[in-house]
This record gives sequence, C-alpha cells and structure tokens, in this order.
Amino acid sequence: MRSPLAYCAGTPHDSTTALRHVYSTQNDHELSHSMSASTEELIAINSLLIEREAEFARVHSIEAQISALLGAEYPFDPPEVIIPSTIKKKAIKTKRAAKEAAIKIRRLADREIAYRFSWLDKGQAVTNELTELKAVDALINDTLPGMKLLKVETLDFDSATVQTLYEAE
Repeated sequence: MRSPLAYCAGTPHDSTTALRHVYSTQNDHELSHSMSASTEELIAINSLLIEREAEFARVHSIEAQISALLGAEYPFDPPEVIIPSTIKKKAIKTKRAAKEAAIKIRRLADREIAYRFSWLDKGQAVTNELTELKAVDALINDTLPGMKLLKVETLDFDSATVQTLYEAE
C-alpha cells in the first residue's frame, strides 16, 4: 500500500496534508456510496468528521511550530497507526432466496375445455376460468403484488374438475 505521503510529496507539512486529503476523500467516498444513514446518524457522523478535521489542524499547527523553531522543514515520519478506513473488509455473502420452481401448465386434453384458477388477492379468494394457454401462462408468471396462486384445475364441458394441475402447499 502506498504511503499517504506519496500523494502529497513536496508540499509543506506533508504528513498532515496527505493524511487529511487521502483519508477524508476515502471516507467521504465510502460514506456516500455504502451507507444509508438516518438524519440523526448523518449529523453524528458529520460532528465526528469535524472533530477529526480539528485534530488534523492541531497536528498541522504543532508541525508548523516545530518547523518554526528549527528554521526549516522537519522531515516528519508518516504515522505508524493503521487507520480503520484503510482496512479492507471481506464482503459478506448473503444467501439468495431459493427461487420457486416455475409452474408449468400443460395444454388441455381432448375432454377438457378450460382451466380454473383460484387465488388470493389481498386476502380475498378469487376464481376465474380461462381457455387459452397464453392467458394462463401470463396469469401464472406475471402475478401482481398481493396475489397468491392457490389452485389450477382443468374443466370438462359441464365445468366439473377433470384434473388438478397445481395446488399451493
């Protein structure tokens, strides 16, 4: 890993300037892209960042006083402290929810004339009969929010159930 001083080499008070620039930029970038914090949390974070900036200013002031006493720039060593914002964390893998197996509905047989669907729509039981397989597939694969398929049956000419193709568990 490059030293923070490498980013601002040749500028007055290298260690303070470099640390302030590198770590502030890094933290601001991480904060804006990886956090969704509440307003209260953002206020607390900003207060701490302001306090942090004040400490950097204090270090800068002390380095300036030392340089003034010596009459020249003092070659300060970079800090040996590992700052938490520089530590790379391993990404936690989340388990994906298992996809439900797609419901496959077959074509109607010789003595079957329609499909009967039963589903819950926002807590209310609904039943509908359809004759076209395309409409059946659209109803199964593009369900609306709050809709849960309960049962798919085939019907004969008298609207009696011939076969149950799907039943929710």
